[in-house]
Amino acid sequence: MRRIFVYSLVGLFGLLCGVGIGLKVSEKDPWEVIRRYRKWREDPQSYKPAGPPGLYVAEEPEDIRPSLAALVAKGELIHLDLVFPNVPRSSEVTMYWLQQCHETEGIVETWGNPEYAEFKTSGPQPLHVNLWFKKEAAEEVKAAISAVESFGNKDRTPYAQLTKDKAMGGGAPMSSPGGEAN
Repeated sequence: MRRIFVYSLVGLFGLLCGVGIGLKVSEKDPWEVIRRYRKWREDPQSYKPAGPPGLYVAEEPEDIRPSLAALVAKGELIHLDLVFPNVPRSSEVTMYWLQQCHETEGIVETWGNPEYAEFKTSGPQPLHVNLWFKKEAAEEVKAAISAVESFGNKDRTPYAQLTKDKAMGGGAPMSSPGGEAN
């Protein structure tokens, strides 16, 4: 009887160790999940034509939200859920935001205008983005946020300024004959 009890305890211990080891092995490195996702996203082979000419779609290989959440919990990333109430959602603003995020090395991921908003406003929708970035990129993120906020004032947007500069003759400061900028 005693032997059966010992064997049962050893068996139970082995089972628990196996489950524990299995769980540990199944844990994914969050940075590796994100690296695989970014590699997949940047690979043209991931996208297939669908619908009208020029439209391409792709199915995400895995959900990276748990990995992003794990890195935020560890303090390796900062997550911001930003709503720009004075900046209307538009393709111009979205493209500008994506360009800023792509050019900022410390930005790991961004999503725009999530559909989970609990209370949607009527009328034109404001720009709403989620952003995950490394602490080292905080100043660059602040600059990107300020630039996007300028889209709330149509005369001061980066693209409006670029358009004005081109209309004035090219965008570079013009020099007077004395060598001073006008």
